Amino acid sequence: MKSILILLVFSFLNFISWNFYGLVFILNIALIFYYLDTQSDKNIWVKCIMSFVLLFFFNLSSLFWLYTVDGYKCLLVFLANSILYTPVFLSYYIIRGKRGVILFIFTYTLVDVLYANWDLAFPWLNFGHVLGNQYYLIKWYAVVGTLGGGIWLLFMGWLLYRTIYDKKRKILTLFSLGFILPIISIIYYYDDSYENSKDNYVNVLAYNPLKSGTNYNKAKSLYLDLKEVPEADFIVTPELFFKALHPNEFKNGIYANYINLFFNKNPNSKFIIGTELFNTKDIRFNGIAVVSKSNSFFRTKKKYVPIKEFSPSLFTSFYPSYYVKNKKDDEKDIIRSHKIFPLVCYESIFSFFVADKSNQTDVLFLLTSERFMNGSYFGKKQYLNIVRVRAIENNKSILKVADDGISCVILPNGRIEKHLDKEIEIIEMKIFKKQSLYSKIINSL
Repeated sequence: MKSILILLVFSFLNFISWNFYGLVFILNIALIFYYLDTQSDKNIWVKCIMSFVLLFFFNLSSLFWLYTVDGYKCLLVFLANSILYTPVFLSYYIIRGKRGVILFIFTYTLVDVLYANWDLAFPWLNFGHVLGNQYYLIKWYAVVGTLGGGIWLLFMGWLLYRTIYDKKRKILTLFSLGFILPIISIIYYYDDSYENSKDNYVNVLAYNPLKSGTNYNKAKSLYLDLKEVPEADFIVTPELFFKALHPNEFKNGIYANYINLFFNKNPNSKFIIGTELFNTKDIRFNGIAVVSKSNSFFRTKKKYVPIKEFSPSLFTSFYPSYYVKNKKDDEKDIIRSHKIFPLVCYESIFSFFVADKSNQTDVLFLLTSERFMNGSYFGKKQYLNIVRVRAIENNKSILKVADDGISCVILPNGRIEKHLDKEIEIIEMKIFKKQSLYSKIINSL
């Protein structure tokens, strides 16, 4: 009965944490340690089952909205995540006391790192992401990143748990000192240097038309809609704006005429277009075309949604891959030539990946489609909060252009500078050239 009550309270607090107030998650961490201690006298199989149940409730109360996307695959995600992390929770019982806590935190962090670097990667629920809805508390992520944030939450939760049960002033003092980081962050957040930056700007046009159609009609509309608009440095579309496109069609295909007509009038503009690329009938990539008057560059998505977009060879007989992975493209040329990096949707939830790519860039563009969320308020809100974390980690402005999602400009302190509600929006994006310490560390590895 006690375990059921803990699970219910845990699930309620978890819902609050991931959707409204991330700091509440410290209470949940304390509950995790309490829950694990209530199972300490059970045999190993009971401990295993109860750890799995706790993890399943964690996934369910965090990602309940996935059920509206695909109920069957949603269940697979919950089961896979719970099974993967169950051994981590069992590690808590190997060594009791402070060493056991350190082993638990180390093991959890290690699995988080490994989980973000394999073909079935799903780092959405990395503990550090939970504070994205209270972004004003995590400016220090620019030093330690999401992974460091997760470690901080685990230690704070354990200190709270020990404070409640041991009632020692020393532990309470350590717990209180832990809040120095959020306090410093709030001071930085209310510093108006981001809003009143004296640095350079880049003129960007976000093009997000509601109408759909063939690639030809989209190319025609692109020209007609923008031909009277003032010239911008970059024109950014959502993910998968063009479907089934061969790379050379931007220069020689039926769409090239409209592209060239536009460049005749706006020779300095560059298109950043979400594009599904076909090399052959069976080889397709989700990617981005960066097209200017002088050249065209292409990059392909490096982080695909497991099963839905890409399946490892072990699972292809059950779930064939829709897209193909590709290591060789024009990523480096895009950064070197234009000082920007365009991310594709799912890539933005990978902390290490974004930190590595943000090096030597002025701004980050995120091209995404959120139609797969089926209008889920909570799914879109959680995703936006994760993107806020990426802006803070890398000290970069992020333009998020979303098909059926939240389009906006996010400053490096996590604040949304502007919501984009129109089909055509012209923005002056602030450039912050200073690289974050976190990004420097990732790039040095």
